[in-house]
Amino acid sequence: MVNDLPAASRTRVGVSVIIPSHNRPALLKEALSSVLAQAVLPAEIIIVDDASDPLVSLPASRNAVPLRLPHHEQTRGGAAAKNTGAKAAQHGLLAFLDDDGLWAPTYLEHASAQLARRADIDVLFMWSTGSSGIPKIRPAELFAGHEQSPGQG
Repeated sequence: MVNDLPAASRTRVGVSVIIPSHNRPALLKEALSSVLAQAVLPAEIIIVDDASDPLVSLPASRNAVPLRLPHHEQTRGGAAAKNTGAKAAQHGLLAFLDDDGLWAPTYLEHASAQLARRADIDVLFMWSTGSSGIPKIRPAELFAGHEQSPGQG
């Protein structure tokens, strides 16, 4: 099982994971745990605190992945928090996870493999349905001009 592998034995990919958060510490903890349980680990995790009260604090324990915590002085919303995270990112690939979301343990593994196979795509939408946890993957160009979300098509 992926969670049984020590972090030192897991591969890292050049991905910056960005998690915007506002006043949801319990959900944020679960989202962060799902990132740290990945079969392949990201290079960094950026948690953007969108003026939470109290402020978001990083876990006291040392993590296998560097964590950073930019902070907004005033609430600016999820989109602005994602932009703050993207500007702070130190790696070329960005993966966004809302603080109320969870990733299956192979999410980053599937995404990075798909991007490695398809040099012609810059954006990838992934989602999973049902209990399998196996992500469905579509390059962004498949959605160009469509008004439905990836889960509707």
